[in-house]
Amino acid sequence: MAAHRRSGARHRRDVDADAQAPPSPGAKSRDARDRDGAVRSRPGAGRLRKLGGVTPDRPALLAPTRSPLWMIALAAFGLPLGILLALLVPFGEVADESAHLLRAVALMDGQIVGHREAIPFSDGSTRTTAGVTIDPAWERLSRSRPITSAYSPAPMSLDDDAAGKPAFVPLYTIGTYCPVFYVPSAIGLLLGTALGLPDATAALIGRFANLAAYFLIGLAALALAQRGRILFFCILMLPMSLSLAASFNHDSLIIATTVLAAALLSRRSPRHAGPSRRSLG
Repeated sequence: MAAHRRSGARHRRDVDADAQAPPSPGAKSRDARDRDGAVRSRPGAGRLRKLGGVTPDRPALLAPTRSPLWMIALAAFGLPLGILLALLVPFGEVADESAHLLRAVALMDGQIVGHREAIPFSDGSTRTTAGVTIDPAWERLSRSRPITSAYSPAPMSLDDDAAGKPAFVPLYTIGTYCPVFYVPSAIGLLLGTALGLPDATAALIGRFANLAAYFLIGLAALALAQRGRILFFCILMLPMSLSLAASFNHDSLIIATTVLAAALLSRRSPRHAGPSRRSLG
């Protein structure tokens, strides 16, 4: 009986050791094998794999696709539409373009960031606001309609019509933005003024420079992305994105840079990625 008990205890220790032993390399659990078999047995699973790796765990928008196809589509459809918007839309008719244009003009003149001044307003009050000091002619060019409003007082400093005499123009929060994304449009303005072109033509070149930077960053994102190119293409082709890209609004370059960052993150190997939502659920 004692020998029988020792044999039973030894058997239980062996079973416990086998249960605690790590799985051998390349081995799959029964649950993993069952899931793989279920996916392979689903109708159309072979066709899904042929369509760029689309599976139930990988939606079509995030599946790997061919980069030249989406790069050509972006250049063929997005670029002509952006050029058309830059030519047809009046200055100041895109969201906040007037202030962004003046910020690019200030950067062209060497003002890296704006500064604050106390200026009088039409209601008799004096307020300290952030802005830049530029030629008022640029301010008049940057808008296609008067800035006076029945709901808010207008700054009196813009009443100075002396051409070539610098004046402080309030830009409020836009005067404090990072200057990096204004560099392309400022270079376009500098090129136009250096060639002796009229201010309106120089401003148009600034729009084209911002548009070119947007598409260069977008094409780089599509070329470097490992997966998700359809999603990135849709973001870059949004009407709002193209409208901003064809103007002086620096939000367009922020959008393109964000897409580029997401494209670089898509190149991470899935083996080094953290646990997915499905595995946590």
